[in-house]
Order: sequence, then structure tokens, then C-alpha cells
Amino acid sequence: MQERSENLHSFYASLVCAAAKVRDSRIEQAFRVVKREPFVGPGPWLIALGAHDYVTTPNDDPAFIYQNTLVALDSAQHLNIGMPSAHAYWLDGCELKEGETVLQVGVGTGYYTAILAQLVGPRGQVHAYEIDGGLADRARDNLKDLPQVNVQSKSGIAADLPKADLIYVCAGAAQPAQQWLDALRRGGRL
Repeated sequence: MQERSENLHSFYASLVCAAAKVRDSRIEQAFRVVKREPFVGPGPWLIALGAHDYVTTPNDDPAFIYQNTLVALDSAQHLNIGMPSAHAYWLDGCELKEGETVLQVGVGTGYYTAILAQLVGPRGQVHAYEIDGGLADRARDNLKDLPQVNVQSKSGIAADLPKADLIYVCAGAAQPAQQWLDALRRGGRL
């Protein structure tokens, strides 16, 4: 059972990073280490490829969630754990370094927050904002063993945002908020 789980994680990380043409090997390692199960909840799951309709997995076999697919958190609101290869691509472009500070807006249940925490390491920080109280509670529970992560159950558009090297937005926005731009350190990325 342990070997199967390790094979799933390894294949998934390779698949996602190959699809994204990732250059930073730390990203593949982060996708390999962070297990998706706690973040998606119990199966069966609703999964989708991009804008396609959800498909219900036949059972709770984790192999179904270790694919390059969206997994629904709330299908009625179309809230998902986003497409892994898209996030791998974006994270690669962010060129995160160990020890940096990230401000993440739209944390959901915290899956990509955990990936970010792996990338910044124990000396870095991830300030995670989730406006939906239920999702923030799930994220807080999922991330409780990562001391470099601070989950806030409030909007990521506020005047008191901490300074950050990277602002990673996983929420709908028509344009960058001025508060995000104000929170960026010199040379920071959004």
C-alpha cells in the first residue's frame, strides 16, 4: 500500500511538471511531497478538465485525484482545487526562493499553500487569506503542521497586508488590487 501511494505521488508530480515544462526541480519535489487527500476531503470526488463538466469518480481510490485535473471543493459555486499543471507553470515563473515571504489570496483548503510552504522552506513565510470561513477552517486544519503558514479567514484585499516577495492570487479579480501592489517588496512578483 505504501509503495502504491509513493508511486502515485511520484507519477503525479512528474506528469504535472512535464505538462508545465517546469525548470525548478523543487516544484516537482513539492508536488511529490504534498498529499492531495487531506485537501480534497473524502471521495468519491467530482473532477474536471478545465471548463468541462464534472465527472464523479466511481469510488475513493486516490489514483483518481493524482491526475492533472481540477477537484471540486464546492461544485455549486465552481470552487475547485485548480489545475495542477497551470499552478506548476505559474510557480515556476515566480522563481520562488527559500526564505521568501508569500502572500496568497484565495487559499481554498490550502493545497497550493502547502506547495508554497515547501518552496519557501522553514525560514520562509506564507500568509494565506481565504474569505470563505468554512474553507479557511479546513485550510487551517490541513496546514496546522506547517509553522511557516498563517491562515487568515478574511479578504486578501486589506490595508494591513504584510510585505511580501510574492503575491499569489488564486481568486477572481478583474485587476490587481492597489493593496497587493503596496504590499510588494522591491523586486517582488505578483
